[in-house]
Formats: sequence, C-alpha cells, structure tokens
Amino acid sequence: MRLIDLDPEKCERLSKELSKTLILQGDIVDEDVLLSEGIDETDGFVATTANDELNILAAILAKDLGAKRSIAIVRNDTYRKLEGRLLLDAMVNPHEALVGAIMRYVTLRTKGAIMSTIKQLNAEMVDLIIPEDAYVVGKKIMDLHISPMAIVVLVQRGEDIFVPNGMTALKQGDRVLLYLKAPNDERILHMFIKQEKD
Repeated sequence: MRLIDLDPEKCERLSKELSKTLILQGDIVDEDVLLSEGIDETDGFVATTANDELNILAAILAKDLGAKRSIAIVRNDTYRKLEGRLLLDAMVNPHEALVGAIMRYVTLRTKGAIMSTIKQLNAEMVDLIIPEDAYVVGKKIMDLHISPMAIVVLVQRGEDIFVPNGMTALKQGDRVLLYLKAPNDERILHMFIKQEKD
C-alpha cells in the first residue's frame, strides 16, 4: 500500500506510525509521481484529501493513467451532479446517510454507523465507530480475512487519521471508513459492530 501526501512533516510522522505502508512525499496530481509508483497496475486509488476539487482531479487522473478503480472522497453535494460525466468510478460522501441505510443499521442494531451506497460499483462506504464488544477489537486487519470483499480505507484514532495496513490492530472507539464490495453480505459488517458468534 502507498500513501502520497504533499506535507513533508506529515509524511515523516506517518512513516513512523505506518511501518508497513510506503509513505511518499509528493503531489497526487503529478502524473510523473503516479506513474513512477505504478498507478497503471494498481487495483484501486482513493483520493482522501480535505479538498473536494483536488480529490476529483486526482481520481480522474489516476483513472486516466490506468487505475482499475478510482474513487474521490467528496463532501460537497454540488459536485455530485457531475457524477457519471467524469472519468472516475465514484464520488463518495462518507458522511451521507441514506434512508435505506439508516433502516438497515437500525435493523442490525448498530450505533453510530453511516452508510453511503456506491451504485456504480455495487458497493457501500460505511462510516462507523467500533464498539467495545465488536469482534474486530484487538485483531489485526489481515487476520480478519475480509479482503477482497471489504477494505478498511481510513481509521480515525483520537486526533489521528491514517490509512491502515494489514498489521493494523483495530481498537474500541476507532472510527472506521469501511468499503464493502458486497452490500448484501452482512457477516462482514457484523464483525465491526457486535461480537461474532462461532
């Protein structure tokens, strides 16, 4: 996994925290940077900066350069009108709560989960806080065996927000952005919201 950021201080800090992730200091809309890191062979690219416009531009560029899947995190609903007209797979608002998703997490008896449907990919982005009795607490992501049906995209732990890797152990209270390729497979979601019974 590779993480690219323009801020050298942030890159230095993340390189110490994420030992299994390659941290690169560079511009995510620099074609040379993306090509040098093999963007044309990557399975997925997710632009997650705080700038919607930059995320859209980066996702378009990544898709154009050969990324199989390219997603932009977009919080401004105005930009969603452009969806389907641009060369990227999806724009995702991680804080969007759809009525159907709300009904689903109520049915599952979850708390604090927000889901966004990605129709183009037949997938969902789930924004949730891991409760104390969740199956994933204390477990490394690689040991959950959820790939390729699900990807933990981001983790917020206290004030820190980072891209996890397989060695990342999830903790109670972690806020997780979970990408689910199989929206109808509730088994994976259950692992993050309550104790799984054997």
